[in-house]
Amino acid sequence: EREESARRQADAALDTVLAIVGDDLIAGREAEARESADQMARTLGVRITLIAPSGRVISDSAANEAAMASHRDRPEVVAAVANGRSTITRISFTTGEKTFYSASAVRDTNGQARGIVRAGVPASVAYTDLARLVRLSLLIGLVVLVLGALFTFLFARGYTRPIELMRRGA
Repeated sequence: EREESARRQADAALDTVLAIVGDDLIAGREAEARESADQMARTLGVRITLIAPSGRVISDSAANEAAMASHRDRPEVVAAVANGRSTITRISFTTGEKTFYSASAVRDTNGQARGIVRAGVPASVAYTDLARLVRLSLLIGLVVLVLGALFTFLFARGYTRPIELMRRGA
């Protein structure tokens, strides 16, 4: 369930970033696309990678793209180029973390690939969110238990008080 949530988060981030940087990639405006993608990565809290059709990394919000190897053979990139879009879970070659990736090819009106946009959500983020949810659920459960015990005590006290008063009076 948490993994499915992370996949949905990667898909939603990809759709958002595509809407913003797609036209820039098609027009060859890499600097504008890079700036927008980096801003979206910070806003959405996901890793965003822009990849040229050659596999050259244009931008990566989690690493220095200049030092990165070609992404042409990354499974999600190969699948996105072949199928238009892909969703893959694997260990990131860059970060070493299990990551949920969604990738999409950006094509011009002639169907020519102009780039690939990839969104990645590390499993650690999904598991951290789950841990927060579990802690919150436990806290809520504890509060409900304490309030239940308090109301039970007050309710029982309301019934036994008259009996206690009668016993003292006798």
